[in-house]
Amino acid sequence: MDDLTKKAEKYAAEKMNEVLAKAFAYIYADGYRQGYKDREEKIPIDLHGEQIEFIDLGLPSGTLWSNNYVMGDNNDILYIPYDDTKYYNIPTTEQWNELFITCKLEYTIHNFILDHVYCTGPNGNVLRFNATGKKEAVQIVNNHEGFFWLKEEKEGYMKRSVRFFNQGWYFKPQTIHGSVAIIDEFSGFKLPVRLVKSK
Repeated sequence: MDDLTKKAEKYAAEKMNEVLAKAFAYIYADGYRQGYKDREEKIPIDLHGEQIEFIDLGLPSGTLWSNNYVMGDNNDILYIPYDDTKYYNIPTTEQWNELFITCKLEYTIHNFILDHVYCTGPNGNVLRFNATGKKEAVQIVNNHEGFFWLKEEKEGYMKRSVRFFNQGWYFKPQTIHGSVAIIDEFSGFKLPVRLVKSK
């Protein structure tokens, strides 16, 4: 009888391992499918405990832009060197050019200093860029200008970014003209990050 009990226990252990393996395989596959479904349904992603929302501006490519910069742990704008952008889906030069050409940019200036840039898409939705500055060494500089990284494939220490700035005033103090440019920044400087994703 002892032999039968030992055989039964061995059989039960083998079957239990088989059942558990199948159960975990099912749970894994189900989780994978749910994650893919969330991506397809464009569920906002969570970075640093923050829900990132995306805005549909009606761009021809269907690209969606994040409604804000990526924020750090203290709910402040996160400034990162270019190498750290590999963890984020930042816009390409082509995606920026599409936004710039397709949308209408309006600058708000306070005391001759750039405050915000509003980007209105063809469908009427609006995206806002702030005067963020950038971090060189240990402090934020040029905080009257706005910056964010663009995805750059070329080698080297100079990487592309977008820069918003106040070009100056003409004739009347209230007539302000803002400008935007793609510039090369040293990859070790820390700039804010905007995200994009496909519709």
